[in-house]
Amino acid sequence: MYSRLGTSAPCDISQVAVRLHRLLTTLRDEKAKREPAVITHLLSAPGADICVIRAELWLNDYDSEGNPIRILMATGHAEEVRGQGNVNRTSHLENCETSAIGRMCESFAPTADAAKRPSREEMQKVARSSKDGDRKST
Repeated sequence: MYSRLGTSAPCDISQVAVRLHRLLTTLRDEKAKREPAVITHLLSAPGADICVIRAELWLNDYDSEGNPIRILMATGHAEEVRGQGNVNRTSHLENCETSAIGRMCESFAPTADAAKRPSREEMQKVARSSKDGDRKST
């Protein structure tokens, strides 16, 4: 049941891409010209070994007078360390951004089942961290 992920995480945990697509599709309203937007910010120094990213979910909408407005709906933060685990050896920035977006999605629309709240990518991160810790302690 768990081996497909390479972690001890349940296989039915959603991938961030699936969560994000579902969220954006739900918020998009072409008739009302309402459009969601995701913006990410690198909070750490570019090129640093520790990457910190903030993801923001914005809703482009209109006020009662028809003026365009932007509403901040949710945020998510993540931190990754270069070289910690397989993925972070080559892609710690991309992995951090994905995690921040996943946390933003969860912040906006929490999963009813608490066991399913972490994303697949987050559970893989936990497994990588555990493996790295086991290697360092032996």
